[in-house]
Amino acid sequence: MLAGTRVAARVGGAAVLALVCLIPFGFDFANPIPAANPGVGAPPPLKLPTLLHNHPTVMTPAKFDRVFLELPRSLDGAGTTIALIEETAQPAYSPGAMNAFDHAFHLPNPNVQVLCAGTCHRAVPTAMAGVETMLDTEWAHVVAPASKLAVIAWAPADGAASLSAMLAKASPDAVAISYGLSGNLAMLRMRLPLLPHGASAYAPLASYPTFVASGDQGSGAALPAMLPWVTAVGGIQYSASYGKVFPWPGAGSGLADLAYSAPSWQTATQSPWREIPDVSWLAGSPGVVIRSNTWIQLGGTSLAAPIWAALWAIVAQERQRLGDPPLPGNPAPYLYELKAKHPGALATPAGVSAAWSPLAGLGYPRPAALINAASSLTPVPTTATPWEIWQLVSLATIVSITAALLVGAWLAIRSRIQHPSRPAFSAGVWVTVAAIFYASIALLLQVATPSAGVELAAVAGAGATTLLLVRPGARVERYRRARRKNMVARSTWNPKRGW
Repeated sequence: MLAGTRVAARVGGAAVLALVCLIPFGFDFANPIPAANPGVGAPPPLKLPTLLHNHPTVMTPAKFDRVFLELPRSLDGAGTTIALIEETAQPAYSPGAMNAFDHAFHLPNPNVQVLCAGTCHRAVPTAMAGVETMLDTEWAHVVAPASKLAVIAWAPADGAASLSAMLAKASPDAVAISYGLSGNLAMLRMRLPLLPHGASAYAPLASYPTFVASGDQGSGAALPAMLPWVTAVGGIQYSASYGKVFPWPGAGSGLADLAYSAPSWQTATQSPWREIPDVSWLAGSPGVVIRSNTWIQLGGTSLAAPIWAALWAIVAQERQRLGDPPLPGNPAPYLYELKAKHPGALATPAGVSAAWSPLAGLGYPRPAALINAASSLTPVPTTATPWEIWQLVSLATIVSITAALLVGAWLAIRSRIQHPSRPAFSAGVWVTVAAIFYASIALLLQVATPSAGVELAAVAGAGATTLLLVRPGARVERYRRARRKNMVARSTWNPKRGW
């Protein structure tokens, strides 16, 4: 093997192992119930009567109104705007699909505004983005049929300024985001909020009532749901047989550990970290019917977020009617206050007894009671806090581990250059070990540890240990060089000392 090739292979392998830890595990898209992922190929054409026959329990607008809403016709969101942020290059909104949906269920035609970070092109409703967009728009329209809808195409890479400009143009009374990023990349982006597409990109949302899907992966917090200036929406499911609501185990939940400490208003969770979800609504069985390029049965927290935003728009409508000022910023503080002072405004699923649960948060809304109680709330502005001490600790740990990898690689390469005829010393092994530690850290940060001190000590200790890994290798190499030098000296004839 050529000099340096073995070391280069070790270093490359270690780097690949480290980078694997940064690959996101998945996006939180809408959850098909119970079909294959609608993003994999185009679904077969299906007529509405066939869908309703095959899935007789699926929620239609009339069923949803009977089970979950039961609001007077005057509470329809008139005079309000709901912004639906689709984290795609193009919002695949289809006016034809919306018209078909409204015609089938006798809903009024909506006022829809489409905004893009760049230039808006013609929609492609057959893509996954089209399914997601139509789920958001159609069901926000079901809950608040008179609200104006602003469909916004924006991705974190577009930056905070772009998002702020589009939100200012739409001037929404409520915002919904159905997309989310889970896994190690989400954790990294949350802990390094100053990255161009990190948590700071979502800072403009602090000025608007924003509801974010908590994810459909079952556990593990997702970005941006874990941010403390938005409201994370989990899921429930409804059993027509029992006529009861149960928690939906598929909804994302977890701690924003080592990133955001628990906000002052989130006392019900009794955790030192920001914990999600805050509230919940229909996400699991039996799903709802939507119209994209065909009729589909769908669910997931991608449904729960926009219908919560639509309900909050009705809250804004009622406060306007009463002459009360709007409720700015994050709805979560108001909802926790309502749960404490007006417990009837939020219902808990069957089997849940605590005020807050990791499956359903504070619970799901009783719309009439919630709208009535919300008239007594005092507006409190929200500010984004994209940087906390925990993120500084995480940043220091990541820097130290990366430094260990680089130093280990430098030691291995230097040894190979200085002694090309000898096998490389164990610095290459130290590089691999450092990478394994890096992987362990990334996995550790995924674990919800209830004790902040324990996790902080574990992360700091692992980072320090990783840094120290390269020192023994250097000492061993110096010892070996000195020993070889001594052996050579002792094996050489000296006229004064002899052999």
